[in-house]
Amino acid sequence: MNYLLDTHTLLWAASSPEKISHLVTDIILQNKNNLFISAVSIWEISIKINLNKLSIGDYTVENFINQNCTRLHLKVLPILLPHLYMVSTMKNFHKDPFDRLIIAQSQCTEYPVLSSDTAFDDYLVNRIW
Repeated sequence: MNYLLDTHTLLWAASSPEKISHLVTDIILQNKNNLFISAVSIWEISIKINLNKLSIGDYTVENFINQNCTRLHLKVLPILLPHLYMVSTMKNFHKDPFDRLIIAQSQCTEYPVLSSDTAFDDYLVNRIW
């Protein structure tokens, strides 16, 4: 099955796996699942590092993403025009633009989102935590 990780799920899987629910941990560890991170997560991580709101240690963003994509068997889901068009039609329940794009990608692809963010529940997405 295909799953889309929220940005915080990626960060926790990389450095604080104890914060992830047992269900999501099982999904991540099952080799039969296809796991995706959004390209917008890479953008979000980059911005937060530049604003000193996030640290990934001595890694560059590129090395951090490459290492974790390899280790966790993640693929990067690109941002496509249908995803952007979907954002333009969404109600403003969730104010975070990065999360809104992840929600739109989940809606377009029908991939469940692995996220603890209950604000996703206001949209027609399958959120698993």
